[in-house]
Amino acid sequence: MLIQKQIVRLAILLTILLVNQSAIAQVTSWTAGGGANNKFTDPVNWSSGTPGPGDQANFSLPITQDVFVNDESTANFVRISDGDFTFFGGNPLTVNANFITTSDAVAEWTETDTELFVFGLVVVEDESAFVIRDGGYLEAKNQTENAGVSVQNNAKLIISNSPVKADQIRSGFGTPAVGSSIAVEEGSIVSTLSAQIGRISTSDSELNVRDSGTEWFSDEFSIGVFGVGQANIQSGAEIEAIQTFVGTLGNSSGRINVTGNGSLWNTNQLILGDGGDGTLRLSNGGDFQAANIVVGDDASGSGAIEIVGAGATLTVSNSLTIGNNGVGSYSQTGGTATVGGQTTVGPGSTFTISSTTFTSGGLLNDGTMEFTTGFANLQTDVAVRVGANLQVTTPNPVNFLQNLQHNGTELFIEEDERVNVFGDYTGFGAITGTGVIHFRGNIDPGANANTLLFGRIESDVDMVFENTSSYNIRLDGADLEGGDAILGTGSMDLQSPSLNVVVSDANQIQDGDEFVILECSDLTGGFQGLAEGDVVAQVGAINFVISYTGGSGNDVALTADIQTGSFELAANSFSTFRGIQVGGNLSSIQSGDDIRLRYNPGFTLNGGEAPVWIIFDATLPTDSPSDLKLFYEANANTPGLTLTVEAFNWNTNSFNVLDSFDASFNTDENVGIIISGQDQFVEDGTGNVRARIGWRKTGFTILFPWEIGIDWMGWSGG
Repeated sequence: MLIQKQIVRLAILLTILLVNQSAIAQVTSWTAGGGANNKFTDPVNWSSGTPGPGDQANFSLPITQDVFVNDESTANFVRISDGDFTFFGGNPLTVNANFITTSDAVAEWTETDTELFVFGLVVVEDESAFVIRDGGYLEAKNQTENAGVSVQNNAKLIISNSPVKADQIRSGFGTPAVGSSIAVEEGSIVSTLSAQIGRISTSDSELNVRDSGTEWFSDEFSIGVFGVGQANIQSGAEIEAIQTFVGTLGNSSGRINVTGNGSLWNTNQLILGDGGDGTLRLSNGGDFQAANIVVGDDASGSGAIEIVGAGATLTVSNSLTIGNNGVGSYSQTGGTATVGGQTTVGPGSTFTISSTTFTSGGLLNDGTMEFTTGFANLQTDVAVRVGANLQVTTPNPVNFLQNLQHNGTELFIEEDERVNVFGDYTGFGAITGTGVIHFRGNIDPGANANTLLFGRIESDVDMVFENTSSYNIRLDGADLEGGDAILGTGSMDLQSPSLNVVVSDANQIQDGDEFVILECSDLTGGFQGLAEGDVVAQVGAINFVISYTGGSGNDVALTADIQTGSFELAANSFSTFRGIQVGGNLSSIQSGDDIRLRYNPGFTLNGGEAPVWIIFDATLPTDSPSDLKLFYEANANTPGLTLTVEAFNWNTNSFNVLDSFDASFNTDENVGIIISGQDQFVEDGTGNVRARIGWRKTGFTILFPWEIGIDWMGWSGG
């Protein structure tokens, strides 16, 4: 039946073309002259006979009446200017040009297979209404910009339980273009190339898409093109668009509201405030999904994202930008948000969340981040850049569940408020306010942990260094007040965090130089394993001794204690030439505490190569020692290994073998090797020394992969 109808339609179209070339179109008006069942094809019902392919059919009677489309019918132009007419009958009407309802008139298209094919525009204007319901079908397509549906001047388009296909559907068109609306409901399916709500500058248009099973598919969706537009997606309805623009041009304003469980807007790209102002609001289970979102795209554009109520969900698979060239805001007081890639908050833009969790592949703040009410969880690395701000005024904890880098103007924590940093804290930005910050990971003052920049953090808040945290600092030997430090006016509670120290320009340090690394009003606790007067680090002949009463008397300071005469010092760094490190760290080789630096064999090209080679470095207190000894403590978990010890010759720029012998099995072997001709193994002017120790299989081994451990490695001399 469908194929037969399509063939008939093709024949009708050919007839239209022939008639338009030869016939003169007539105007015929519906009179309801008493023809049986008000048949559309009965000439009695028309002033000048049944309309044909080249004719204009007018409906202008102040009545409410059903029109029976009893057979396939054709007109060139249909105009309904008065009355309320319902078309039914299960047959198609083809309109070659435009179908217009105007002047308070109502046209309803209903019943399955009652189809309206328009090859121009369906125009709904001047407080009229056009209704497609209960299986009626509308298709307004001819692949030109003039085909589709235009709703204007306080008119209404209602699509209920029916399918519609159109090149475009636009509301807010014509002059004046105010108050037009579109409603899509009851499981309707709409398909367009383009949809525009609020088309011209004087328009104020609204779209309501509602009910489970209702869907709208469009290549492009624009809300507020030149005028004002609003789209409400509710009660389980769905919209899918390749591109979505809200607040597109000039002084336009657009808004999308997605609310209710199952309600969804899915798009590849959303731009809020392309040149106008755009808002996306998600509430009470509403869901918005996009690959990329930009808020405030053009310099004249502004936009906002608002997520409120339980169950609202924002999912961005790639990037979210709040304030690109324009200004944007992000506010989340409920629901969940997940961004697969980078979230960026631009200059002048704001990011505010409370009582919720925000997850992203990274968050870069050049604007202002605010936490005002309720708890907040940020499941993402956060970077607050120069000139940006972070404000915490909520009475509930703000949890940075990953890393926080703060190089901004300030991190403000209001009185009685709390910030928890679970990951690494880096940067040099000031921390202000009278609240408290808890550190649970690494604390690395400076631009970031991987640069040589020093960081001196000024802070007014109370600080708690939990026992899982580690304070990692770099001292500047050239400037006692230039190295890493936190200079605070609040209290500091050291709950046994670890302390790691690296020294730059040690050759400029004088005996007794004091480096204040923590400055505070009240100090409690201490660093893990470090009592008053303990040596924290050793660089050459310099011991750095900790005091918890340094500085003004209540600060943590490290004082340089330069050793003279004979020396014994551990390696101050190591690197892997070959092998797989499976345990331990630098501190493992700086004392004989049975906590070993451990390795498994790595890849080799042939059996003659040692699969484990480790290089150790240190700086002696002198570059011309009178004698020099290399010592170490090591073992292996299997017999059948050979250990080789080498020292670096600075004159030949190569390693010299000092000794090679069977590695100790299961028992620590304490070895000291006297180095003859020691001057060539100490770098002139620096006192640097270097050694390399390797293990390889030369006999039967009982385990694979086998493992070696080093518990102590260093040099001694006079």
